Amino acid sequence: MKQRFLLLCMCVAVSIGIFAQESDTFVPNGKVSATIFSNYHTQFTSEKVNSVGFNLERAYFGYAYNISKEFSAQLMVDVGSPNEMSIGASKSQLIRLRNAYGTYSLDNSTTISFGLIDLMTCQLQEDFWGYRYVYKTFLQEHNIGKKTDLGVILKHSVSEQLDFDIAITNGEEFTNVQADMDFLYGFGATIKPTNEFLFRVYGDYSRLSNNPVNLNSLVSITPNDKISWNAEYMYSFNNKNIDKHDLAGFSLYTTYKIDEQIKVFARFDKLWSNVVENEIDPWNEAKDGNAIIGGLEYTPIKNLRISLNYAGWIFDNSSYKTKNRIGIYTEITF
Repeated sequence: MKQRFLLLCMCVAVSIGIFAQESDTFVPNGKVSATIFSNYHTQFTSEKVNSVGFNLERAYFGYAYNISKEFSAQLMVDVGSPNEMSIGASKSQLIRLRNAYGTYSLDNSTTISFGLIDLMTCQLQEDFWGYRYVYKTFLQEHNIGKKTDLGVILKHSVSEQLDFDIAITNGEEFTNVQADMDFLYGFGATIKPTNEFLFRVYGDYSRLSNNPVNLNSLVSITPNDKISWNAEYMYSFNNKNIDKHDLAGFSLYTTYKIDEQIKVFARFDKLWSNVVENEIDPWNEAKDGNAIIGGLEYTPIKNLRISLNYAGWIFDNSSYKTKNRIGIYTEITF
């Protein structure tokens, strides 16, 4: 049933794109893109140095093609780090299809995308955080929600102050694109009453056995082009479809632009979980805690960003040693 629904949506969108009439001459065009994250870092605790060395963290290679004024397609491959490989996994699993979708513009305010699509779960959070090559967003770091998935998403701009998006997807993300027994339903709304203030709320729901629900929100304040203040909050009911195992947290971060080439940034995260009935400690005690992140970014040219930064994870359980990381991180785009 699920496959038929997605196939129908794709056929409808493609048909619209094929038969749409164009008033002006259009020349199809495409663009190749790439993003590479690499670093040299040291990881340590108060007792020992755990690792030192160079690392190719991630590389994205993509191609976007504008077939007509209304219809476009995008393909992107994600090459991960060998450090992410699980025991027994093959090296081929490092290379994943991250995106493969088409987008049709119904009008100037409405688009529909279908295939292996980007979701809006944490897209704005990543944009406002701005340092994905240094540290993942709060939601990504703790694997809350999906960033990409197989399905359909509709985006509509009601006005300059209000946008919303609705998505129906498999709920498996890009690492596992096969269908399961249910859809994931997502809805988000972005309110921007002024150029200096933005509020975003998002939620998704699945009818799996324990009805997991993920909620998150974002507030961003940008009083001028020098500084921005941002806050996120997240609550996951029945996290990972495990009954009565909830996960919650928030992230606060700011960026200050010293000049056109130099910025400083800081961030604080807090993650906690509930105590399940008949238990003494929170169910996620081994991971609950706080993150402290800060650093300096230098942009010598448009396509290169370099950051000297520190990141630490302080566990709520004091018997665990604080994890520290310091290094030089780079992002190359073209």
